[in-house]
Amino acid sequence: MSLNNYRFSSAIIFIGLLLLLLALFFWAFFNGKKHKKELKELKSDVSAIESEKDILAKIIAIDGKLILEENYESAQKEYQDLLADVSSNELSQKLESRIEKSKKNISIAKEMDANSENTIPQSVLRVKNERINSLEADLEKLKNQYNSKTDSFKSALSSAKASLKQKEKALNRKEKIQVLTFQSIKGTTVNYLGEVSNGKANGGGVGIWTTGSIYRGDWEDNLRHGQGTFEWADGEKYEGEYKKGKRDGEGTYHWPSGERYEGAWEDDRRNGFGKLFDKNGNIRYEGQWKDDKPVDK
Repeated sequence: MSLNNYRFSSAIIFIGLLLLLLALFFWAFFNGKKHKKELKELKSDVSAIESEKDILAKIIAIDGKLILEENYESAQKEYQDLLADVSSNELSQKLESRIEKSKKNISIAKEMDANSENTIPQSVLRVKNERINSLEADLEKLKNQYNSKTDSFKSALSSAKASLKQKEKALNRKEKIQVLTFQSIKGTTVNYLGEVSNGKANGGGVGIWTTGSIYRGDWEDNLRHGQGTFEWADGEKYEGEYKKGKRDGEGTYHWPSGERYEGAWEDDRRNGFGKLFDKNGNIRYEGQWKDDKPVDK
């Protein structure tokens, strides 16, 4: 290959790598904005659920005070104050109904006060008893509704909080994504897009070598560390464990011809027990390896 052709090929590879990095960066940016929006909506839903539950509890408390103390004026005022904080149509209707009943009971109470105890009209007493019975029935009904709503709220709240936790975790990961450029342990420039901590590649990410090789997987302090897949520009590929930038642990190496090695690695070489397969999947060698070579039995 001529020098000009080599330079042209290198330029094409570099432009391709640059475009891939830009695409990954914008994907991470817009996906992070989407998660933030979903997180905000979910927090709003959780807040609305807790608010409605609190208001139901306050209505029950006011109802109980009204029945036990027959303090209708105080109850009416508390109902009206509570109504100002309610946005739910269902809760608004409950409060408006109680405000009307309180007004009627206040009117009855005033009529009773205007008469002596011995001259209270039976019709007034009957109406009063009907009002009390009706209020007691409403209170019992509301308590049942509250208990049912509470169980429903607990389930919805638990689900919402679990979802919220997952989205917050995902969002935190997205916010850690950055673009870095650094040197590999062999001195090759690496363009990286992924999780960053303390100014270095730490977590999950993609590294693109200027030679055309690509690594997708776990990183620690700018080194491949953990599970990952490395693909060379010539088509060879390794899938498995890394330690401090080197193949170390269990892994599989693929050649473009179809051959592959499955087994143990140490210090970037085949060391330990492993199997070598031909392109048809037949075992060519199975046994111990040392420094990339089979150990003769």
